[in-house]
Amino acid sequence: MENSNYKTPVEKERFGCNFEKLSSVPQGSICGPVLYTVYASTLQQFIKDSGVLLLGYADDQSAYDSFNPKAIADEKRVITNLENVLVNINDWMNLNRLKLNPSKTEFVLFGSLQMLSLSSSNSINVVGASVNSSVCIKYLGCYLDEHLTFKKFVSEKCKTISLNLFLINNIRQYLTVDSCKQIVQSLVTSHLDYANSVLYGLPECTIKRLQLLQNRAAKLVLKWKSTDSSTEALKRLHWLPVYFRIRFKIACVLYKCLNDSESPVYLREMLSIRESPYSIRSISSVAKTLNVPAVKRKTFAARSFAISGPTVWNELPTDMKTIRDFTTFKRQLKAFYYKCAF
Repeated sequence: MENSNYKTPVEKERFGCNFEKLSSVPQGSICGPVLYTVYASTLQQFIKDSGVLLLGYADDQSAYDSFNPKAIADEKRVITNLENVLVNINDWMNLNRLKLNPSKTEFVLFGSLQMLSLSSSNSINVVGASVNSSVCIKYLGCYLDEHLTFKKFVSEKCKTISLNLFLINNIRQYLTVDSCKQIVQSLVTSHLDYANSVLYGLPECTIKRLQLLQNRAAKLVLKWKSTDSSTEALKRLHWLPVYFRIRFKIACVLYKCLNDSESPVYLREMLSIRESPYSIRSISSVAKTLNVPAVKRKTFAARSFAISGPTVWNELPTDMKTIRDFTTFKRQLKAFYYKCAF
């Protein structure tokens, strides 16, 4: 760091001497996340030949690998490989003045009830410390349970939204419709939309819990009775129902993957464009139709981005898929789903 200094508060409205800062940035600085990403950019080089997928956001890192639970040798190979990767990560941290904390490291196996019953791995060695497998973990605000039912995630959303609706209702008489709408969008809609793409393909009863809360929020904004039509309330506010908000999010991610070279590589690699056997110059040849991989297990595979993404994208009108401006695409996408919903 150049030309950087700081002062330490000693008493009220009184500071100590001015100290020069040669490295690092203050905690909470807007430069922190960006500079840490640059600082940690060499981590991938330490595990590039391991075959393990390493994903990170700021200082949160996660390592993934898969195995066939019916093959004991394959399971042992993957667990050993993950343990070796953690050793390499620990070495990298030591070189960069960081510390791997085993007590904050979590380990989870994802799979169906039948698949997990075949697995013999219930812990992993993290640099000498044994970490037991968790039933559910919280990663970047999203609760991931071992069966990927996302019941815990939806339940936590419902708790937070219900509390916020209760608090807003207490001051509703002092708010105009526009101000109440803004507050609801900040404290309710934001929770409905956060990480909602992982809810694709879940049972209708799970999505309905969130939909009932959105209906309550819409009636609260309009000061309607609980017995009034929820559909009319959503139409009046021009809000998409939860089911279509999920598809809207996936379609936006797909658009960026197909049109933005800086989109995540691991997402782009899941997509493949369907090649036409005919040489045509119509608008349909410009609109990219994606291959939808065939899967046997609908519980997990059919809900993955490799399936949900192309499925949602191929359902869009041809002229919409050729739009080059992202803002225009989102506007027309919402209008399209609005017509589908109502």
